[in-house]
Amino acid sequence: AGPAAQAIPQPDPNLPTIVTIGEATVRRAPDQAFVNVSVETRARLPRDAQKQNADAMTAVQQRLADAGVAKDAVRTTGYSIQQEFDYSNGRRVPREYLARNGVEVRVDAVERVGEILDTVVQGGATSVTGVRFDLKDRASVERDVLRHAVEDALARSEEHTSELQSPY
Repeated sequence: AGPAAQAIPQPDPNLPTIVTIGEATVRRAPDQAFVNVSVETRARLPRDAQKQNADAMTAVQQRLADAGVAKDAVRTTGYSIQQEFDYSNGRRVPREYLARNGVEVRVDAVERVGEILDTVVQGGATSVTGVRFDLKDRASVERDVLRHAVEDALARSEEHTSELQSPY
């Protein structure tokens, strides 16, 4: 038998209760960006599509390294090889194999996003599917917002409490 569960005390229904909500907004300029990039290649044989794709992605990653992007700032987001088909007269006709390799590039200097986009496209990326801006220290900002929201809730609670205690 484990320790007994501790009951959560319920408020006394005979005592006045105040429920309040706090709000806070903290605005910060983004100081980090994430760029999603992919390379697609097609070939008659899957191993050829894979080899061409590996060569193209290596070129993209080399361009990123030459631009000063750290190796740990590039992470693979997906990889696939699949055969493509055409449909003619109700029949499925095999075509080439498509190899797709996607990576996410973390850009720690937001002002370099345009340069990095140019770099990956010049390096052979066939698709840039999005840029997402963020904060390097998101957790600290979230704690700051929460602290301000709690302060706001307490201030609202104190206002309501003083109104309840006023004889007028």
